[in-house]
Amino acid sequence: MKKSILAIVSLAMVAAATPAHAESMQIKYSDLNLASAEGRAALEGRIDRAAKKICGLSPRTTGTRIKSRSAQLCFNETKKAAAAQMAVVVDQNRLGG
Repeated sequence: MKKSILAIVSLAMVAAATPAHAESMQIKYSDLNLASAEGRAALEGRIDRAAKKICGLSPRTTGTRIKSRSAQLCFNETKKAAAAQMAVVVDQNRLGG
């Protein structure tokens, strides 16, 4: 069964006294050829944009190019989790699943 959506989840700490909240975003990849380097690069780009959006790293939302430490940590952790999901998806695609 071929899946067409990769979900990434972010746990962002708003403040020390505020509990973490989770956000998720679905990324479509059914239009990409994950067997090619170009297809994998396109999916990585989509993941980057989604992670930046849910972690608040967009200059439009922050009003500055300076990244907050918590937003950068959120982005790094989100990218790490998404990379693991992407590896599974690429392997399944390679195996014909």
